[in-house]
Amino acid sequence: MNPQILDFLLSLILTVAGLVIGFLGGRLRTKLKQGRQKDEAIHGAVRCLLREELIRICDRCLERGSVHIHSLESLDDLLEQYTALGGNGAVRKLVEDVKRLEVK
Repeated sequence: MNPQILDFLLSLILTVAGLVIGFLGGRLRTKLKQGRQKDEAIHGAVRCLLREELIRICDRCLERGSVHIHSLESLDDLLEQYTALGGNGAVRKLVEDVKRLEVK
């Protein structure tokens, strides 16, 4: 086969391969970005749900003026996960207030 034809075919194959790889790489980056955005949304939603549950338990205990032992255990577990997800210290203050209540 003519060397010029071989050079042309090789150049064509490399160009097409580069285009395909670039296209697939772009699609992969887009999918990864969408996946990260969904993960961040789920992360935020779980943190909000934990916060609401912590506040609900704390409010109930503070209204009652006492705390049950199982509520203390739940508060510790929930607060640990909430903090791990980046929760702030405002809820921690509520939990500390509840821990000072009489345990029943």
